[in-house]
Amino acid sequence: QEQALRKLLKHSKAELGDTALILVGDMTRERADALLEENLIDLAAFGQPFIGNPDLVARLKNGWPLTTPDRDSYYGGDAHGYIDYAPYRA
Repeated sequence: QEQALRKLLKHSKAELGDTALILVGDMTRERADALLEENLIDLAAFGQPFIGNPDLVARLKNGWPLTTPDRDSYYGGDAHGYIDYAPYRA
């Protein structure tokens, strides 16, 4: 699957010319770094990881572990799962 994605990205980058290619979904720091280094994407986007990691940028920058968001709390009607995740304590 990953090889098929890389092949698609390589083809897409060639076809897009100067248009920036942004990829989101199942993103990890390692995956983002690899895709950027291989020039297969121009920007790696992180969506769901921001929910469980209000300090996501610092976590990625410092190599700190990511908290997995509680998907069962999404759209639950209250603040649980949205604003109650603690920042990483080194």
